Amino acid sequence: MQRPDGKIDVNGRSHRKINEQLTKKAAVAAVPISGSLKVTLKSQIERYEGRVPHMYLDTKGFVTVGVGHLLKDAAAAKQIAFIVRETGQPASAKQIEEEFNLIKSRFFGEDYVARDFKAFTKLQLTETVMNAQVDHHIKTFEKELKSIYGSAEFSAFPNKVKLALFDMIFNLGMTKLKNTFPKFNKHIKAGDYKKAALESSRKDIASERNAYVYNLLVNEK
Repeated sequence: MQRPDGKIDVNGRSHRKINEQLTKKAAVAAVPISGSLKVTLKSQIERYEGRVPHMYLDTKGFVTVGVGHLLKDAAAAKQIAFIVRETGQPASAKQIEEEFNLIKSRFFGEDYVARDFKAFTKLQLTETVMNAQVDHHIKTFEKELKSIYGSAEFSAFPNKVKLALFDMIFNLGMTKLKNTFPKFNKHIKAGDYKKAALESSRKDIASERNAYVYNLLVNEK
């Protein structure tokens, strides 16, 4: 087959077709998580992260709200559109900061759950705000997963593998997933999901959640 420069392509490939395939591959990679996969993803995130409209402390003492949305400091909390529970009116920056500091001062650990902190709060998030947070997290984590595994490569992963990777990055964050799970990432990139399953266990989370990711991977061909 003759190439644009007049030379023969020894592999018999059409450069036009190659370009078309590359364009198609890039287009697929650009398509965000959507449809039934996104519905399942949201459901599983809420199952393991919870859905809590008020501020609380996670088991490590970090102020959290909504669906696992960590607030690193009062300044971050003031960026969120809290409302006053009794009136439904927007909370002031002062109210948000005071409540953040109050929750931050409470005891935390395995013996405390999110609802234990409700009595110390007057502010909360609306369903709309929590939904927007989840959508933002999914969009951000998808971008980060594509940066780790490759955009087109991630898009081509089976849905079960995508669900497992989203759970990993939501729990660990991009840096930990990328730097502290080298064997796991190697197997994922090689398409050996059963071996990846054996390297997917995380510390300090419920065994049920580890089993969820393990089973997603080990049962994928």
